[in-house]
Amino acid sequence: MEYCLKRLAKPEEEISATDFYQLIFDSMDKKMESYRKYGECLGQHFHVNDDWIIVEPVDKDNNPIGDGERADKWLLTNLSNFTQPFIRYEITDRIILHKEGCECGNLSPWIEIEGRTDEILIFKHISDQKDVKLAPLAFYAILKEVHEIKQFQLVLHENNKLELRLIGDNKLLSFEKAKDKLEKYLLQNEVSPEIYLSDLEPRRHPQSGKFKHVYKEF
Repeated sequence: MEYCLKRLAKPEEEISATDFYQLIFDSMDKKMESYRKYGECLGQHFHVNDDWIIVEPVDKDNNPIGDGERADKWLLTNLSNFTQPFIRYEITDRIILHKEGCECGNLSPWIEIEGRTDEILIFKHISDQKDVKLAPLAFYAILKEVHEIKQFQLVLHENNKLELRLIGDNKLLSFEKAKDKLEKYLLQNEVSPEIYLSDLEPRRHPQSGKFKHVYKEF
């Protein structure tokens, strides 16, 4: 959690709700070896360790939303930190909380995260060209698992083109590993991407002036 607070304290780096969520879970993961991360779940779900945090899906007026229903936002309570507690912290991502079983065998609840409307990445379906909407957090989680990458930025352009900007010890090796993981994830969602290594390094967003790990530019 201390890491989360340090990241939030940097005015030049924009922390979206989805990034904030990932930072909290990363912080918890350092304390709990049993926490099952996104990349370790066969169903590619974000599991909630409800011994450590409370997730409350709510509508725009903070009324509770039932399991399996889309929430306008959610309230997070962190039970693991007493120095800087988060109690019903409002996160404006749209989510769906599931309590049914998962194919990975983890019995804890899991959530689908749609993200904010302006953050959703829209791809074209591999066959009928209909919109396929995916949350940036999924891409963040995938790229974070490529340990050779020190810093990355993924930019979606038109026609399913993904520009990967990265800094790493071996740039080409890092790119090939990242490309393989991204292609597998996108093909699972019936999207055929064109992923290329950028000559640019990760940089601040051209409009907001702040840093974003994943965003669209068209």
